[in-house]
Amino acid sequence: MLVAFVILILNTSMTDVVTLSMNNLYQNLGNGIIILDEEAKFLDCNYIASNIFPELETLRVGTPVKEIGISLYESKTEQVFQKGEVFYSSTTSRLFNKGYHVGYIISIVDITDMHNQLQEMAILKSEADAANEAKSKFLATMSHEIRTPLNAIIGISTLSETETDSSIIQKNNHMIRSAGQMLLDIVNEVLDISKAESGKLEIVPVEYDLRDLIEGVVNVVNMRLGGKPVNFILDINPNIPNRLIGDNVRIRQILVNFLSNAEKYTDSGIISLRLDYQATENGILLNGSVTDTGRGIKETDLPKLFSPFMQVDTKKNHEILGTGLGLSIVDRLLKLMGGSHDVKSTYGEGSTFSFSVPQKVVGTEVFSMRPYCVRFLNTHPSHNLATNSRLLKQMTLLI
Repeated sequence: MLVAFVILILNTSMTDVVTLSMNNLYQNLGNGIIILDEEAKFLDCNYIASNIFPELETLRVGTPVKEIGISLYESKTEQVFQKGEVFYSSTTSRLFNKGYHVGYIISIVDITDMHNQLQEMAILKSEADAANEAKSKFLATMSHEIRTPLNAIIGISTLSETETDSSIIQKNNHMIRSAGQMLLDIVNEVLDISKAESGKLEIVPVEYDLRDLIEGVVNVVNMRLGGKPVNFILDINPNIPNRLIGDNVRIRQILVNFLSNAEKYTDSGIISLRLDYQATENGILLNGSVTDTGRGIKETDLPKLFSPFMQVDTKKNHEILGTGLGLSIVDRLLKLMGGSHDVKSTYGEGSTFSFSVPQKVVGTEVFSMRPYCVRFLNTHPSHNLATNSRLLKQMTLLI
């Protein structure tokens, strides 16, 4: 009997401690707690809830809380409400006993600090957006102002170069033209990346002539190669549809960016542009690739190539000028046009940059750029037939 009495005392003591602890936790949890029955009638609340809703202090058990304007239990998701200058978040959980709905428990948290922080962040974001918009407008205006005199410099130097017999003057004019073209490229790249960041980089599909587009690209590349000991090859499927619908300006930009990149990192050897196509339900998939026998790219650097302002292997390529924006712009343009790109490279041997972009077809005319398929468009005197054969074999391994 004594043992049983002691056990009874201990059990009673443990029950009291647990009850006391639960009650203390209920009152001092930090959250407001309101307990309702299955008909949303008031049963109990802790003192934090009564501070938020003072009317609960005098509310009789069994009174519908809706009568005093509390409808938090009606929401199945988080609710945010304001009392005075304080913001609260409430969540309602349904209570069940043996599978039967017996009531609700409403938990209320003070989120004033979080709300104020979100408001401050919204203000800062608005200010940042306004600053970015102002920056974009400034860059657009300045780019226009800079490009106008640059185009004049390039045009006049080109005319002077062709109208004089003096080799010194021709050389000086060529340097002026090259420097002006390089500066113009930088201005255009900065403007494009600014448009991309502000979501204003647009694709404008038009009907265009693929043959005209390629001839323009060839002229640009040959001009940039100048007297470099590099052969430029064009390898184009003559059956590609010639009249297409797409943004020819942006496709030209993609080709020129890939080819300019190859020219920068190819000191000697061969650069080739290959174009092919794949018929689709709505037109064709225009497939292009630019292969060079240049410096190549380390495998660890490949994932960084299309990031803005990123220039890889800077120790080896410190003398190469550029913004590091060209490939990033290509990446964004291809995504906007529903296309894709890929890179393969062997360090020290060369690289292949490839892309695919959907285009619509107009008519049945094909490219058929007669002698242009597999042709040396820019053959340097230092490259004899044996040299070219060796370089072509090297390029075949890269593709």
